[in-house]
Amino acid sequence: MSEGESSTTVSLMRTVKHSCCESRRMPEETLFAFERDMTTAEVAEYLRTVADRLESGEEFTLEAGAESVTLTPPSRIEFEVEVERETSDSGGSGEIELEFELEWDENADSTGDLTIE
Repeated sequence: MSEGESSTTVSLMRTVKHSCCESRRMPEETLFAFERDMTTAEVAEYLRTVADRLESGEEFTLEAGAESVTLTPPSRIEFEVEVERETSDSGGSGEIELEFELEWDENADSTGDLTIE
């Protein structure tokens, strides 16, 4: 690890969460998780790479250490942006959390074309 670089947390989990509040949600299984402090330039480069792969329609693999997951999103996906403020119980400064979520049906047709039979 280079000077000034923070540690990386990676986990591959097989946990199932049940949502009592959202009836349309299915149980979730975490296939890959990654968290590390990065510069904004590093984050932008990472997001640019994901955006390029989405735009090209190519599958892509998320890797960290020995853990990985390969994704092949269809041409139409659900996109959600959420901003949250987490406040401190002690009255100190809080944190802002920005989440980008891409969601699609695992068995979705990757072409996204409309056909009539």
